[in-house]
Amino acid sequence: MTDQCMSDASLWSPSRTGVWRRDNAQGRELADALEKRMTETNNPSLLGWTVKAIIDGGIYDGVEVGFCQRVAERAIYRAEVA
Repeated sequence: MTDQCMSDASLWSPSRTGVWRRDNAQGRELADALEKRMTETNNPSLLGWTVKAIIDGGIYDGVEVGFCQRVAERAIYRAEVA
């Protein structure tokens, strides 16, 4: 993920625009970046830590919806091709 949204200090600290479409797209991009990082580091537990950080943050808005949507889309796609 980007240095902004995934560092040792914080797994989830996105910049919010307040515009649903843009925030949702950012969430999808963050999910893509997390998937790439999990693959590169062979560390799928990063997803759990990221979800925990989202929950601890107490905000569920466009960024979080986009993130969860992308993760769900990838899970469904992989189930269909398996």
